[in-house]
Amino acid sequence: MAQPAWAWQQAPSTRPANATIIGRYEYRDRELAAHLDLRADHSFEYGVDGLEAPVEGEEQLHMLVKGIWRFADFGTIALTNAPTAPPSFRQTSAVRDPKVRAAFTIVATDGKPVENLGVLTDGGGSGQLNMISDEGWTIPLLHGWNTDDGEKGSPTKLPKSWEIVRSSDNLSLAKVALSPSGPNRFTFSYTRSAIEPFTLAARPADGEPGTMEVELGTASITMRKVAK
Repeated sequence: MAQPAWAWQQAPSTRPANATIIGRYEYRDRELAAHLDLRADHSFEYGVDGLEAPVEGEEQLHMLVKGIWRFADFGTIALTNAPTAPPSFRQTSAVRDPKVRAAFTIVATDGKPVENLGVLTDGGGSGQLNMISDEGWTIPLLHGWNTDDGEKGSPTKLPKSWEIVRSSDNLSLAKVALSPSGPNRFTFSYTRSAIEPFTLAARPADGEPGTMEVELGTASITMRKVAK
């Protein structure tokens, strides 16, 4: 799928060269041991382990995340995990509604709020991503009407092809075609991946070469490069 405008971007002039960040980074103290492997093929592995005995009733800290890294904004590197399984996404209804220009509703099968799903308004090019809430996403009937001195003119044309994507990993879930007389209100059922994709942030610590500050919960860990 072509990367839309909202995909991770960064001006080439501000990006560190791949060769300067590729390698293994490590951190260790009395409480934690952590590592981050950034590979030339843009895969990564990020692990954190607790070294002290856990407080009674709590589990020993252990985290291992694998996925794809990419350049992000403001000198940041985005670490996106690999989902454990693809989601299930199917259309449950498509009707013509004269009260709207277009409407999309997604119902999660687990009953939880819908997150990280949106509609690309140009069918997957470089257009705007419109995030879908629990109430859905709707284009009102009068949206896009050109006006002249307050008088209603002709409506702007809607794209013929639309795409629903999972924004956290750019996964295309469905493509929808609109026509002047065809369905314009669509409902979908969504079963999440067992572990949904999420993104962690990393960056050279204070811009210092050979270091990498990586997100950990509400804090971060600063690691140093130990191998290329």
